[in-house]
Amino acid sequence: MAPILKKTSNHLAHRSHKIIEIGIRYYVLVCLFIVSILLQHPAGAQDANFSQYYAAPLYLNPALVGTTPHISVGVNYRSKLKSALFPRQSSQLSFIFPITTKSNNNFHKGGIGLSAFNETAGQNENFKVLGLNISGAYNLMLDSEGKSKITFALQAGIVNKSIDFRNLTWGSQFDPFIGFDTSIDPSVTTIRERTSYPAFNVGLMFYRSLGDAEDYGSNVYFGFSAGNLNEPNESLIEGEEVKLPRLFKLHGGFDIGVSEKASISPNVLVKYQNEILQINAGTYVYYNLSNISSDSETPSTTKLIAGVWFRHRDSFIFAGGVSKNKLTFGFSYDLNASDLKNFEPGPGAYEISVTYKVLKKKKVVEQERIHRPRFTL
Repeated sequence: MAPILKKTSNHLAHRSHKIIEIGIRYYVLVCLFIVSILLQHPAGAQDANFSQYYAAPLYLNPALVGTTPHISVGVNYRSKLKSALFPRQSSQLSFIFPITTKSNNNFHKGGIGLSAFNETAGQNENFKVLGLNISGAYNLMLDSEGKSKITFALQAGIVNKSIDFRNLTWGSQFDPFIGFDTSIDPSVTTIRERTSYPAFNVGLMFYRSLGDAEDYGSNVYFGFSAGNLNEPNESLIEGEEVKLPRLFKLHGGFDIGVSEKASISPNVLVKYQNEILQINAGTYVYYNLSNISSDSETPSTTKLIAGVWFRHRDSFIFAGGVSKNKLTFGFSYDLNASDLKNFEPGPGAYEISVTYKVLKKKKVVEQERIHRPRFTL
């Protein structure tokens, strides 16, 4: 019996080492691609950022609708710990409903998603953005075992931008004798208080399982999304057209199960819009505190999650969280590492995420375990 156990142990160790080696190769290729971009473009960002971007799946990539086998609801909220010169708050809500077929062992065909996001900016929250989206995704299996698949997705929505004039001051309200006089009506005739426009986005995801169940569910995954394909007019000035630039996102990484209880997930995110580039690179670490050998159809699990990232020329990001059965809570903090800290001293930004899932039965979850990355936190 001992020789057999030793042989099995050596076999699993060899397979795990091979999986890690393959995953590192994929990751190195992505890193080399990112470095080549860095040498050509400056860093920065235009749209709202969520540091816990995989906890805001429909904001990151509509193709992530097809990655989860569970009905799920997720909320993110992001703000600064201390009032800044131009404070900004961002929030989003995502709802995902998976589509499966009862034949072929509950095959996961894709999903439908609904999402909403909101931004406020200015000292009195004068500027606001509200968006609503609907997404649909389809999973295409590339082999009979379902270890490789591509997800295609479409997303359509409407965005409303508004500005509140009541707490703003204008040059036309200046009196040469007493200074600014709020009783003077501002001569603003060409600026609208709000504008709305449609937005269309597409997404693509590729995932490849690098091993079987005994390899603890190791995967490689890459995603691409393109937003604002119609380049809508977002101008608040009447008679003037300001096209919203297309937004491109490339993200990916690999998920390596190092044991039955622990796994690591290095990942990267590249965003490009209007000749402005942003890059996030870092890793998650997961540890399962529960006994995973339970025979229950929906076994109780408790996971600890920790992560660290660097947003190029911007900030360091530290994240932590806990997942208990259906509920996952995450908290992250952005430590400012850019030149902005010289003008805006004090605490950085914080972000909270909460995800609730209606879990499927154990036999269905085990089928999905080797088919998808752990998009959690």
